[in-house]
Amino acid sequence: MTALFFLSQLRYDSGISQHLDALFDFWKIQDDGFPQNSKILLKPNMLSPHPPEASVTTHPLLVQLIASVLRDFGNSVYIADSPAGINNKSMSRLWKITGMEDAARASGAELININSRGLVERKGISRNFFFTDFLDEVDYVVNLPKLKTHGLTLITGAMKNVFGLIPGIQKGEFHVRFPNPADFSANMVEIYAAVRPHFTIMDGISILEGNGPSSGGKVRYAGYLFAGTDGVAVDAVAARSLGIDPLSVDMIRFAREKQIGETDLKNISISGGPLTHIQAEIPAPHVFSRLPEFSYSLLKKLIWSRPKASPEQCTHCGICIRNCPVKAMSPDGSGLPQIDYETCIHCFCCAEVCPDDAIYQEYSWLVKLLS
Repeated sequence: MTALFFLSQLRYDSGISQHLDALFDFWKIQDDGFPQNSKILLKPNMLSPHPPEASVTTHPLLVQLIASVLRDFGNSVYIADSPAGINNKSMSRLWKITGMEDAARASGAELININSRGLVERKGISRNFFFTDFLDEVDYVVNLPKLKTHGLTLITGAMKNVFGLIPGIQKGEFHVRFPNPADFSANMVEIYAAVRPHFTIMDGISILEGNGPSSGGKVRYAGYLFAGTDGVAVDAVAARSLGIDPLSVDMIRFAREKQIGETDLKNISISGGPLTHIQAEIPAPHVFSRLPEFSYSLLKKLIWSRPKASPEQCTHCGICIRNCPVKAMSPDGSGLPQIDYETCIHCFCCAEVCPDDAIYQEYSWLVKLLS
């Protein structure tokens, strides 16, 4: 039986700190190797430079509190992520806007720019990957994902958060190699298997639902916190809490097929409080994937979404153009990104890296009609 810790009705300004003792008691029971006098890497979701209230990134207060308690056990704590589209010059801006700079200062943790470091090779299930070599300098990895729905992978959580330990342009290359959402998700399971963080604490207090994981998503209070040694089980329970069948999420289904973590809710025990549910809004195209296979096969050519730039919000910074993995974007005369949809692979990396939420999802008439 896999054990998870779950809390509901939490808020950032109150409630988290009073439950820290219970969370850490659970953690120490579940992991005989609970870190003391060690070097710990905290891996939050720092997708793009959005403030905490946008619910795009892991909330800095949660990061700060976890880091502070871990330091009380004599640990050295480091905070790191490698978001797409963030170079060495813009990393400090990202840390400031997301609140991670303040979280590190308040807790005594150290922010690490893993984009400026070397690489280390690790084996997944059937292939190898190159991660930041900082993984070899730490003794323990704590995964701190943000719970969101996702236009490509349906949800983003514990498994997908590990993607940020692959620095630089490699992330874009994976989108090119695996443009199909199912293949991309299968590759995410491989990447997760190559790291397998020691412990996961998922921020589901304020979530982003709908057409996430950044621009297009809607902020919603859920009040959830999930934790456990098995990130796959965390994802499965988190999906269920949103009213989503865990096995409808490709990453969770592939993890089950590869026997990476526990996905059967009957084999997961929950302490801290009973699991509660909301019915989250999911990305529009995923609604149609729930149709019977015959109906979906007939309609799928009419079911699509694609990125488009808003002239009103675009600041012509060019970040989306530079970070398109297939070079499908180019500026028009005014600098507004134009997209070649014959080349576009609909990975929505442009929306993820846009600091101004200027890339939105345009839908086919059928999606708009029935959503």
